[in-house]
Amino acid sequence: MCSHYKGVLPNHIYLQALGTLVDSVFAAMIDKLEEIDDLSEEETHRLHALFSIMYRCETFFHSAPHTKKAQEGKRERRGRGGEGLDSESEEKHWWVRMCVPHWTKFVKLTNILEEKLVVIVDNYLQQKLREFSSEEIRHLITALFSDSPLRREKLALILK
Repeated sequence: MCSHYKGVLPNHIYLQALGTLVDSVFAAMIDKLEEIDDLSEEETHRLHALFSIMYRCETFFHSAPHTKKAQEGKRERRGRGGEGLDSESEEKHWWVRMCVPHWTKFVKLTNILEEKLVVIVDNYLQQKLREFSSEEIRHLITALFSDSPLRREKLALILK
């Protein structure tokens, strides 16, 4: 789809269409993964590899136009608490997040698949996983990690 429609559609329409397609795939992948009750270590590594391959969809959005509206949005984001786009790379990520609403959750879920239990819980408690509800995090932990005193302890922290 990328190369075929890129020259036919105006760039912003192309990016919206592509974003809708990629977002639909990401949403389905996230939903299906969240339905799984138990994953072996090997399955988790394979899913991480698959999700990592899908992460490459980011490159489809690197040709995003540098429109006046985008530049205004960039200036507005820079004005909030010193957070802003300091590099071309960050701007490319911004375009992906704008076109693919599930992007951030997909990336964080990809990372969760390879994280240690303690790191996942710490990130959740530090609100670095705001895209996930407590129930989603609890379910992922239950699916990814075998029952143990540590898992029960960390699950209890999420309930608080």
